[in-house]
Amino acid sequence: MIAEKIKQVRIQKGYSQEKLAENASLNLRTIQRVENGKSKPRGDTLVRIAEALNVTIDEIIDQRKEENETYVAFLHISALSFCCFRF
Repeated sequence: MIAEKIKQVRIQKGYSQEKLAENASLNLRTIQRVENGKSKPRGDTLVRIAEALNVTIDEIIDQRKEENETYVAFLHISALSFCCFRF
């Protein structure tokens, strides 16, 4: 999970949440929400966090899990469309 990976890397680097927020030019509350899993970082937020931790975005995101979540969402949508458009 992204939240766990960000927290793990932050701790490995010896950063507090405050220090990460400062280095990423983000609000401390944003970092707290991301690490607690209440908010999923996207776009600019993810880029800023990765740069502040001096890692690539790929190192933070587990592609296999992200692809799996996309597949499951597609599967649910396709099942729903079948219910709506029966012949």
